[in-house]
Amino acid sequence: MKPTSLIALMLTLPSAPALPADSVWVIGGGPDVYDSQVQIEGNVLWVLQAMDSLPGERRVRVFFTDGQEETPDVLEWTRPPETAAALQPLARVFDAYWRNGLRYRNHRVPDVAGTTEAGPLSEALGADLSALKPADKGWLIFMGHGTQGEDLDNCLELWNDTQLAVSDLQALLDKSPRDTRLRFLFSQCYSGAFARLATPGSNRCGFMAAPPDQVSEGSSPEVEKRDFEDYGTYFFAALTGSERDHSGLDGVLDWDSSGWVTPLEAHFHVLTTAFSADIPMATSEALLMEWRPGEIPDLLTSVDRDDNEYSGLALTMMRDIGIDPAAQPGKEMHRRQLEVQGKWTRLEQDQERLRKEIAASQENLRREVLRRWPQAANPYTLGFRRFLAEDLDAAQAFIEAHPEYAELRRRQELFLKQDDEALWLRRERSRLYRIAHLIRLGRLKAALEREGPADQLERYRRLRECESAPF
Repeated sequence: MKPTSLIALMLTLPSAPALPADSVWVIGGGPDVYDSQVQIEGNVLWVLQAMDSLPGERRVRVFFTDGQEETPDVLEWTRPPETAAALQPLARVFDAYWRNGLRYRNHRVPDVAGTTEAGPLSEALGADLSALKPADKGWLIFMGHGTQGEDLDNCLELWNDTQLAVSDLQALLDKSPRDTRLRFLFSQCYSGAFARLATPGSNRCGFMAAPPDQVSEGSSPEVEKRDFEDYGTYFFAALTGSERDHSGLDGVLDWDSSGWVTPLEAHFHVLTTAFSADIPMATSEALLMEWRPGEIPDLLTSVDRDDNEYSGLALTMMRDIGIDPAAQPGKEMHRRQLEVQGKWTRLEQDQERLRKEIAASQENLRREVLRRWPQAANPYTLGFRRFLAEDLDAAQAFIEAHPEYAELRRRQELFLKQDDEALWLRRERSRLYRIAHLIRLGRLKAALEREGPADQLERYRRLRECESAPF
């Protein structure tokens, strides 16, 4: 992760003023053990660690998967040794080969208050929210999976395959006093729909990792994965001034010269520095896009840094990736977008061809193995147990010596490499999109301030004030 090179003063992170304790609800995990990846657990631990390093008092309640049950609720993957002892030859031929490195275990999140199953979670949140007073403040932070619903009533995917939709959370938040400031951060796929929680007249605002119809990063099962590029990673790195590996940022942008980094400034940091597939949005930005929906033509013509902060962010991003804003940036952006799309199309074609070749090789090898050891076709049986006890070594030696096995391995490894290339292309495509998105936001903000109705201007002002308050 690289600190952004913006035109404002780069400051170290001083202490924010002392504030009353906020209530924080951190909710994390997947809907079941098969989709509760270790990266989600890591993101929850990162958020808790980051909050511990921030000034101020907080009452934190953590809800994670099955709560305090001592049963497996986290999925992790490590690359298995390429040996017969690790059953890798058998796995490559008979299974989705990457599953051989999977492990299921109980979570390592400390002080979990309860499960994320929708019923008990709703009851716990409802009780907490009902007990709030108008002067209280709170944060709702979700690290997990999301799904699309009808009419943008998108859902959080919770333990035991339960869900909470935007409308369900709206009803819960309405249990709190109208003047209580409640903020939220949703990192899941399709999270943009949750901007609707900031209803007009409420004191609510927040941040979402992706538009209502797009996926986000942050749910890999790989324990060896080091390039966490999800929204929460960047957001809390900006708030704390420290990376997940404890290395420091060179500087953090203090837009309002308040002396500390606000959540909105952390959001700007993500928008401009993250090499991520995420396309995040704040509730004030959702208001701008709802106020004047649709495309704005010629996004990359006549961009003036002095328009507002969004224009300045876009120009900085262009320069950071080698695009000269003064030399027909629209053409260069279009050229790069076409280049990325071309690579994406070719990669999809290559992966589809590889998928068929892998399946054909597996079928050929399976046929030959089963002709010699037919009991290997029936797992979970006594015959399969005898196969493991008596014939496993011979079968795997046969597979490894087969002339087609080396090519199968090569193709499977190439497919995994192409998955990484696909993620890189998604990230590059999203970075290019965010530049145009920032320019659009800049023009929408300028138009709202110039000609917007008074009620929309006031609502925008309140959202920005809420987003800019210290964490």
